[in-house]
Amino acid sequence: MIQRLVKCFSFQEKNRSRFTFSDSTKIRLNPITNRIELKQVGTDRSTGEVLYSIDADLYVATWITNPTAIRQWAGFSFDPLEGNQPANTTVRFKLNDGTNDRYWGGASWDVAGASNWNTEADIAANIATFPVIDQKIGIIVNLQTTDPKVTPSVTAVDVLMSCEIDYLYSLVGDALISSLESSFQPMADFAVRADGGTKVSLKDMETPFEVTDVPEAYDHDTDPSHLTNLALAYDATAKVLTLTSAVDRGTVVWFRFAFQARIYLNWPSQDYLEVEKLPAVVVDSFEISGNEIWAEASVRDMPNFQATLRRFPFRLKLEFDIVLLAEKNRTLLVMMDLALKHVADNPLLHWPAVDENVSMRIVTEGLFRPRPNLDDIHSTRYTLLIENVHLWLRTEEVKPLVQRFNLSLSDPSLQGGPRWTGIK
Repeated sequence: MIQRLVKCFSFQEKNRSRFTFSDSTKIRLNPITNRIELKQVGTDRSTGEVLYSIDADLYVATWITNPTAIRQWAGFSFDPLEGNQPANTTVRFKLNDGTNDRYWGGASWDVAGASNWNTEADIAANIATFPVIDQKIGIIVNLQTTDPKVTPSVTAVDVLMSCEIDYLYSLVGDALISSLESSFQPMADFAVRADGGTKVSLKDMETPFEVTDVPEAYDHDTDPSHLTNLALAYDATAKVLTLTSAVDRGTVVWFRFAFQARIYLNWPSQDYLEVEKLPAVVVDSFEISGNEIWAEASVRDMPNFQATLRRFPFRLKLEFDIVLLAEKNRTLLVMMDLALKHVADNPLLHWPAVDENVSMRIVTEGLFRPRPNLDDIHSTRYTLLIENVHLWLRTEEVKPLVQRFNLSLSDPSLQGGPRWTGIK
C-alpha cells in the first residue's frame, strides 16, 4: 500500500558523528540546544557581543538515507521556519542523490557548485521530480548572516516520502530474514578420501551442506596436527576444492568449511513447511502486541500554505518463535551459538524499507533436546523479540498553515508583523 511517511533529519547530539561540517571553526552543532548554528569567531570589543562568521557558503551535510520503499519524494520543510529566524540571516539547501550534490536550477536538478543553493520553497515546489532511481537522499544546510551579531539555526529538516510498503511483511520478510541469512553461516569439519591430484570433490558429503567457502584443508595422513594449510580455492558451483599441492589417491583430506543455513518462513503462503535442506532456521510463528501512542510528524508546504500531518502511530513489539534444525547435535550447538551471537551483534535490526532501526533481543533461550525426531532431525527453539516498531497506519491529514499575528506586542519575537507557522 502507498503510505506518505516523514523522514526527519534531526540535528541532535546523538547524531553528531553522522554530520559533515564545511568548517568546524565557523559552524557547529550546539550540544545544549540540539541545533546547528554559526560558531562564535570573535567578540565586539565595545559591547562584548558575540560575533559570527559572515562567510557565504558554510554548511552542514546530513547522512544519506536509503529507504528502499520510496516511490517519490513528496515534501520538504525545516525548523525553525524562515519567519522565526533572526533578521539578516538566511537558511538555504542542496540535496544529495547519493553521489552528487544537486540544486534546482529552474528547469531540472543540476549538479551543484559551491555557491548553488535553494530556498525551502524552491525545494518544496520541485522535490517531487528529485530522482528516486537510487532511493537515496541527503540534505546540505547552508547558514548565512550578513549581521555578524546574529546567527540562523536549524533543529531539523523533514522530507515527506511516498512509499509503497507492507509494514510487517517488509520487516519480517526483508529485514529479519536478511539479518538471519548474514548471521547463520556456521563452520564445520569434514574429511574425505581424495582421488589424487590437486582437486577434491565435495559432492558426496553425507549431508547436503550449502558450502560457501573452504578456508582450511590438510593432508591428515602426513600432517595429523594440521599445521600446513593446503586450501587454495573453492568452486561453490562445481563443489570442488583446489589444493596448493597434489595428494595421493586415497589420502584423507580433512577440511574446515563455511556453509549457509537455509532460512524459512513457516507462515507467508502455506499451512505447512517442508524443509528441503539442513541445517535450517525456521521463523515459525509470531505474536504482536502494542497500541497507538501520542506522536506526530509533519512537513510544511509553504508554496500552498498547508502541511501534511501523520498522527498516532502504532508502537508494536513482535515475539518470534525461531526453530533451529540440524542433522547432528554438534551442528545444532553451533547454530545456537550463532543465534546468540546474531542478537549480540545486532541489538538494532535495520529495516531497509524505511531506513530505520528497531530493537532486537532474545527473551527465551533455546531448550536443547538431544533426542531427534522420527526423521533423525535434532531441533531447538528460542524466542526473538523485536520492539519499538512504529506503524503509521492512520490516514494522513492535510491542514492549512496558520498565520499568527501579534496583537499585544507582548512577545518581542513577533514584532514586525505576521509569521507563518507550521502545525507542529
